This record gives sequence, structure tokens and C-alpha cells, in this order.
Amino acid sequence: QAAGTTRRSFSAPKDSAPNEAKCDNCAEATQPFLQSTAHRSSSVNNPGQRGSRRLRYLPIALDTGASLAAWTLAHLGFAGGSNTEQTAVVAAGATLTMLILFHRSGLYLARVTAVRLEELTRVLRAVTVVSLAWYIIGLVTELNVGFVTSLTAGVLGLAAVFVCRSTFRAWLLSQRAQGAYRRDVIVIGTNAEAASLVDLLDQHSELGFSVAAVLGRRQEAEAHGLSELWAGETDAASLQHHSKHLTGALIATTALDGQELNRVSRILFDSGVHVYLS
Repeated sequence: QAAGTTRRSFSAPKDSAPNEAKCDNCAEATQPFLQSTAHRSSSVNNPGQRGSRRLRYLPIALDTGASLAAWTLAHLGFAGGSNTEQTAVVAAGATLTMLILFHRSGLYLARVTAVRLEELTRVLRAVTVVSLAWYIIGLVTELNVGFVTSLTAGVLGLAAVFVCRSTFRAWLLSQRAQGAYRRDVIVIGTNAEAASLVDLLDQHSELGFSVAAVLGRRQEAEAHGLSELWAGETDAASLQHHSKHLTGALIATTALDGQELNRVSRILFDSGVHVYLS
């Protein structure tokens, strides 16, 4: 296993069965996991909720700084006759516009930023719209935003956002490789593919996932070395219970037939869990 990665004991009582009537056993089964999560939240290597909030707002702060710097430099350099008040208004307005477009484009969602090409495409589209919008605003107001100013601000802003986001990505990967800023997920399935997924996430901590439990057939879990992580079957009650404590679920698609895959996915989606399919 990679450094900083540990498998936690998360097993249900032997008499638990895949039906809603026995969901009372879920609380007892998940107690070791809840204690482990509470311990990690106060750990230096895993900042917990404060770390999550930091990761949420740090990209916004970086984008804000990049946009403010780009528009300030462009407006002061190419908008002749403008004053500092105009520059402040233009820089603040363009930055606010960009942040709104970034948010609406999903550029603060992990599933979007995980695909580098998709992220850059959306950034380019948003920055272009901001530059054109503020060029038009400059034509109908006295803010003195000419074509050269908006073009320069767009180029500088795109470069600055790219550098900031690349630096943030590199820093986050290095932190996750050390075991920090990782998200607890459950793996749905107990077959060979599920075991491979667990091993993959254990060995590549830079991916940012930590397997807290697996759900599926108990005998199959024991046969594939997943008994320590097994936490119950994939019945509705068990899925709903575990989804209260986690934000993500990784489904080994070969472990479920089409009907069961649809059922499990719907339950997890309805519970507000991010679902990943292998």
C-alpha cells in the first residue's frame, strides 16, 4: 500500500441480511468507520472539514486574483486618460462577471476540473465572453474599455488563470499523495473488479479517494480479500444509511446486472451522493 494509506475495519454483524427490516444493524456496523472519520478530521495529515472548505474557496481566490491583476494591468496600460477609479470599477466588474460564468460553467466542480481539456475549454469560453461583454460595455459607457484593452485583459487573464489552476492542481496532487485532502467513498460490488478498484485507490492516493467500505455479497467479499471493508449488502436500507456519512460511491459495474445497477444508482443519486461508474 502507498504511504499514508490504511484500510479500516468496517464490518457488519454476521447475522445482518439484505433487507430493510434489519437496518438497525447498520449503526452498529458503521461505528468503527464513524470513529475513524472523527479521528481523521482532527489529524494534521487530513484537515477534515476545514481542509474541504479551504479546497472549495482557494480556486475562487486564485481566479479572483488572476482576473483582477489582468484587467488592472490591461486597463492602466492601454486605456489612455482613465483614472484609478475607472480601473477599479472595470477590474472588479469583469472579475465578478468571470466568477459568475465560471460557476455557471461548473468550473468549481471536481468532476469538471478532473478532465483537464474540458476545464481549459470552459475557461477559454468564459474568458472570451467576459472580454467581449466588457468591450461592449465600454462602447456604451464612459469606462474607456477599448478593443485592445479587452483583448489584452482576456489574454493576460487566460494565462494567469491557467498558471494558477495548474499550480493548484500540482499542489493538490502532492498533498493527496501524502494522504491529505482525500474523500471517503464506498465501493459498490465485491467481485474481482471491485477488489481491483480498491487496490487502485489504495496505491494511487493522489487520485484523492479513500475507500471506507464495500457493499455487496459477503461471501464474495471474503473470497476477494475485502472482508475487512465489507459493510453490508446493496439493499435500499443499507445504501441509504451509508450515504449519510459519505459523499461519493464508486460502482463496479460488472458486479451488478442492469436492473440492480439502475436501482442502486437511483438510490445513491436521491441521497445526494456523487456516483462514479467503473
